[in-house]
Amino acid sequence: MSQNKRVLTAILWPSSGSTFTESDARTAALKLRTTISSSSSPAVQDAIGYANYTDVFASMNDTDEQARRVFGSNYPRLQEVKAKWDPEGEIKSSFKGTFLSTDEEGYDISKWAENTVRPAKYVATALCVEDIVQAIKFARANGLPLAIRGGGHKMSDSSSSDGGILIDLRKMDEVRVDQDARVAYVHGGTNVRQLNLETIKYGLATPNGNCSSVGVIGFAIGGGMSLLVGEHGMAVDNIVSATVVLANGDVVQANENENPDLFWGIRGGGSNFGVVAELGLRLSPQRKDVYMCQYMFAREKLPALVNAVNEWRKTQKPYQGIWLMILLGPDGNPYVGFGGFSNSDKEEAEQSFKPILDLGPVLVQHGPMPYEDTSKVTDELARIPSNKVGVGADIDVFDVATIEKVYDAWLEITKSGAPGSAILYEFHSFDKMANVPVEATAFAQRHPHQRVLAVVFWPSSGSTFTESDARTAALKLRTTISSSSSSAVQDAIGFANHTDIFSSMNDTDEQARRLFGSNYPRLQEVKAKWDPE
Repeated sequence: MSQNKRVLTAILWPSSGSTFTESDARTAALKLRTTISSSSSPAVQDAIGYANYTDVFASMNDTDEQARRVFGSNYPRLQEVKAKWDPEGEIKSSFKGTFLSTDEEGYDISKWAENTVRPAKYVATALCVEDIVQAIKFARANGLPLAIRGGGHKMSDSSSSDGGILIDLRKMDEVRVDQDARVAYVHGGTNVRQLNLETIKYGLATPNGNCSSVGVIGFAIGGGMSLLVGEHGMAVDNIVSATVVLANGDVVQANENENPDLFWGIRGGGSNFGVVAELGLRLSPQRKDVYMCQYMFAREKLPALVNAVNEWRKTQKPYQGIWLMILLGPDGNPYVGFGGFSNSDKEEAEQSFKPILDLGPVLVQHGPMPYEDTSKVTDELARIPSNKVGVGADIDVFDVATIEKVYDAWLEITKSGAPGSAILYEFHSFDKMANVPVEATAFAQRHPHQRVLAVVFWPSSGSTFTESDARTAALKLRTTISSSSSSAVQDAIGFANHTDIFSSMNDTDEQARRLFGSNYPRLQEVKAKWDPE
């Protein structure tokens, strides 16, 4: 025990009517402290002072430096005891973001699909990779389940944690563009619009989602079909690097040269190996303005519209895409929506979409649009507060008879208690995607089938419509949608990003085998290596 003499300096100043501030007081106190010990030995000058007199340092403790000075050689054991008897307090004291329990202000477990929200014991809103590490280690030490929320658009409960820890990445939304290398580095919570806004400053873009608030990383590592798929392939094929926090808390880099097996696995295998804290995404030149059109048609135009779409697809360019949507309009009446995208000038686009316009839509919106605003087209749907169940389907035949059956089945669902429900047909050029060998990444959905998404929306309260009803309706829609397609297409599980409905039906690995196909055995090997527990 030290025999040094103790000195206490206290600065007192009026509570009101004074220009002297707390900052002035802290500066004065620290200067006095330096003067008081100036003739003492270097060891004494460096001492933090008597423990009861160290209040001035409490607000300076961004790291544990001051605590180490106070407790010296006892500090490591003190950490162990703290972690044992107050694990929550220990992580809260060192967490850069917020680590909140259910009764604390700011606790937020909300998601786009309200039916998939589960009551997490803690919400860990990370600001850095070290926060993710701490949350994972805390979960392991306390036997708590763990889930990750990026954009919050998952239509399953896999991004919710019932009684465990929800790691919320939405505050980790930095985007850094390396213009020379043509790579964008995005953090775990970056959304589609944030990425587009940053990359277009340099005249660059990467395949990205079609809704502003969708999380970029979850979208990309699941596959990622975008408006640019015809020109640049899937988002998953534009990943060049990743920072991954493994299930044991280790932080590793993954790219073609470093941990290439993990790099292969996350490209399609998603977050099965840990938390993807950062992705490097390849960028390509992008014009500032693109052309978008949105038309709404009455039901009686559906046969003509289907025929016109099939005719249009015969001359479709890689830089063009279209979609059809069956939905209720703002007036509560059913409509068939048509959307068109052309990464070209206005003249070429208008000529291309003229046959559709000539069918006589009841609503017309079209013209040039800043590229970064393309994600805003579906934002209104993203803001609908409701329960949601979605399912994907593939088609290789798009015919009038089948889509009329789909329309009738959808209309019945809207009348039975799920009025917000919608069906989206997407028609893109998939040659670029299909030319990548299936074994190149874990993502295996490389067939050139067209994709369809059916989403059942129903009210969060005051409705007798249930989640079981929604699942049944969605799966029936799926069967009807692909009923005229080939047997292989009917049996396909659907696009990877649209398979949430199957995540809770996977008591065996049947659905995973269907999703990953011939890549499944290798994916199991990679999983066993990087997440053996």
